Amino acid sequence: MSEHSLDSFTHCDPVSEPETFTKRELEILTLMSHGFSTMAIARKLRISPQTVSTHRRNMLRKSQSRNAVELVVKCVRNGHI
Repeated sequence: MSEHSLDSFTHCDPVSEPETFTKRELEILTLMSHGFSTMAIARKLRISPQTVSTHRRNMLRKSQSRNAVELVVKCVRNGHI
């Protein structure tokens, strides 16, 4: 990864409001931050993998994150998880 790319990643815009995520999204986000896969999250929460993917997609959109790693980093930095 180039210095420029790393610099822009580490200075990403924060998630503005913690209440933008639903309780279920925060559950999924917490499990994501602990390294659980989509399938493992689905089994643990007794929901379909497609539902997990939908929640993940919604969180990415709400937080304006490009991927799951950026989403988790933003939320950890801002105390959401």
